Amino acid sequence: MLKRNANWLRGICATLIGIALASPTLAAPNVVNGDFETGIDAFTVWPGYTGGGNPEQIEGWIGEGGRGINPISTGEAPFRDNGGNDTHVALLQGSAYIEQTVGGFTVGSDYTLSLDFNARNCCGDMPIGMITLNGIDAGSTVDLFPPPGGIIPVGDTNDWYHADIDFTAPTADIVLRITTAPATGGDSTMLVDNVSFRAVPEPGSATLMLLGLLGFAARSRR
Repeated sequence: MLKRNANWLRGICATLIGIALASPTLAAPNVVNGDFETGIDAFTVWPGYTGGGNPEQIEGWIGEGGRGINPISTGEAPFRDNGGNDTHVALLQGSAYIEQTVGGFTVGSDYTLSLDFNARNCCGDMPIGMITLNGIDAGSTVDLFPPPGGIIPVGDTNDWYHADIDFTAPTADIVLRITTAPATGGDSTMLVDNVSFRAVPEPGSATLMLLGLLGFAARSRR
């Protein structure tokens, strides 16, 4: 009798595992050109600002202020001057921002915004970085670095900083804005790369039932 019950329980668990694995998961909303590798060939004019012979905007993004892409097509990267990132990155100098509207969120579901960032190792000031979602503050380097909260360059070939920002989607479309300003009013540049969203998975009902049955089986065996 015990053997038949054990076989029955294993069969139920296997079925529930299959259901759990087949359960749909939330799709990750897509950030257009979040790695800043699209449209780079058009940035030909040193030092990589938008306009003045380069594109008026970074592809996929709109913005204002001193912003652009490094390295330019010649390989020169005067802003990306430290850290181990050797890909194309966005630069935001002085008081500047870039933004885009990202769709595909499920209202009330949990997500994580991820990005890599650094600061140019130059010019006597450090940039304060800020993230807003639909105009609401989601994160700031003021919370990460000593006062006044400017980004300290990682230096040498060290890894860039990485941020994960958890939030609950308030709307299906979200305006993501990345903003920077000098910490003390001088010359500073924030560098950004690998901007993306991912859904935070939640256990489905089948998974919860499976966990309950496994707990019951463990108690029975004891």
